[in-house]
Amino acid sequence: MRTRIISYDPSPSTSGSSTTIVVPSPAVQTGQQGTYVFVVKPDHTVELRTVTIARTRGTESVVKSGLSVGDTVVTDGHLRLVSGSRISVKESAPGAGKVTQ
Repeated sequence: MRTRIISYDPSPSTSGSSTTIVVPSPAVQTGQQGTYVFVVKPDHTVELRTVTIARTRGTESVVKSGLSVGDTVVTDGHLRLVSGSRISVKESAPGAGKVTQ
């Protein structure tokens, strides 16, 4: 299963908007090297990417660093993955992962 990163600006300001990157909490894993996610590359392989989480609320985690808007992250099946693993992408629920402002 996969989902796209959701990007939104929770508090627009007159000085310009900042982007907050939010991912489903199940995408975030913790290992010996710290917190990470698996990012899906265009060739349907994955890369382990270290991330810094600002906070988690319910089923969503706010990413402080390590991801960009438009990255696709793995939300299920992490135990079988290593960097370079080829995956089969299953679409998420309708409306999930839409980029919103």
